[in-house]
Amino acid sequence: MSALSEPHFYWGFDEGAWFSPTFIYFFFSYYTLQPFFSFIYFFKIWLLTIFMVGLSESFYNLGFFMRLNLAEGV
Repeated sequence: MSALSEPHFYWGFDEGAWFSPTFIYFFFSYYTLQPFFSFIYFFKIWLLTIFMVGLSESFYNLGFFMRLNLAEGV
């Protein structure tokens, strides 16, 4: 298997990683025809998305452990 016959390895992302910056760069540069500026713009969106996902997961875990403590009567 060469790199050209394996687009996931060749482009730098795998099948499930739609949120990877390389996927966003090649996907949106194809439609906008402004690859450099679209990379900067969507890389900011990608960072914000990862930050918000991590923040929401943190609040979810905090609420889960708070409910766990209330259920146990701590």
